Formats: sequence, structure tokens, C-alpha cells
Amino acid sequence: MNARPDIPETAPPPGGGLSLIFPVAGEDAGEDFRGFATARGETLVRRSLRSFHPFAHLIDKIYYIVLEEHECRFDIARRLAREIPDLPFEVVRLSSPTLGPAESVARGVAKGAIRGRAIVCDIDHRLDVEPLFDAMANRPQRECLAALWPLAGEDLKRWSVAC
Repeated sequence: MNARPDIPETAPPPGGGLSLIFPVAGEDAGEDFRGFATARGETLVRRSLRSFHPFAHLIDKIYYIVLEEHECRFDIARRLAREIPDLPFEVVRLSSPTLGPAESVARGVAKGAIRGRAIVCDIDHRLDVEPLFDAMANRPQRECLAALWPLAGEDLKRWSVAC
């Protein structure tokens, strides 16, 4: 889906060649799509993007990787267009559930033919992304930068960590 019909799919990227990827293809959707849940009066979709506002000029497209079943049930693409009308996005639909975020990203990137630099984010987290953007600017030749933190006491399967 071309979320911005005024920009043809073949147009050169308007920003810095960077994509944001939100894997939201979990099985348990409950009553609604997780991204439309609210925290402090703001949807998780908007809240997760707030950290990126200072860097919006560097972001070409936002990808939401969801289950096809959830798209049909919750009308995600139409609702995202209302929720973030000024941001180019694409909904990548997976036909079956995954074992976790890492598999969702791998399958979504393949299905959506997502290429180039990307930041993978969790929709229910907000991060200070300035150090990440600084690192990318200072090391443009790097193929991968990873933010690390201790996972002691965490459910490693939930974080898609092999164990």
C-alpha cells in the first residue's frame, strides 16, 4: 500500500534513506490492534513515534508488520492513515503468526522487500534515539549498530533471544 499516493512508489527517497520497522504481529490481539491501545491518553502508535520527531527528515517510511487476520479484523491501514496522516507508512501483512519479534521482522522485511538502513522498534516502548542517530551520522559506513542492555531476569523468548 502506498500510504502517500501523491508520491509515486518509484520516486527517490525524500529523507535519509532510513526506515522504521514496528513488528506488531503477535497472536494475542485481544479487543483491538495493540498499536491503538492508549497510554496517558495517547495511542501507542503516536507515542512510539514521538522520540523520532526531531529526526523525521531522515526517515523515508515507517513499516508496520502485522498479521493479515488483524488487518482484516481491525482495519489497521485505514486507522493508521487517520492516526499519522503526515507520515509515509506501509502495512506489511503476514499470513501466519511468528515465534516472536525477530521472526516478524525477518519475514516482514522479506515480504515487504525492505532494503537499506532501518531501525527496528517495539511499539510499546519509547527510547532516547538521539545517541543512535548520532552514531549513525558519525559512522555511516557501519552496516549494523545495536543498542544493548542487560536481559537478566527477562523472558528471553519474548525478546527473541536464542537460548
